[in-house]
Amino acid sequence: MAKKVKRVHHTDRHPKLSLKLGNETVLRSQRNVSETDRFARLVLGVGFIASAYLWFTDTTQLFLFVLAGLAFFTALSGFSPVYKLLGISTYRRR
Repeated sequence: MAKKVKRVHHTDRHPKLSLKLGNETVLRSQRNVSETDRFARLVLGVGFIASAYLWFTDTTQLFLFVLAGLAFFTALSGFSPVYKLLGISTYRRR
């Protein structure tokens, strides 16, 4: 008797990203940022840090560091909370 293989079809076009600590899933999100967009955010984050360090002080510097952190988060994770709120996705599966 041959074994039956169950095929799983994913109807969602975005792969899920999840972070597990032990047996518990802490963060589950979907990719919604393309590779080009991720690279641009990485470059933008470096630019924010460089300009904050070289030209600005106090509140403006802190603001630029926060923007850099957000840019790095979205570049590394491939997920943008702002895109999710607006219903935008630049990610395309290959």
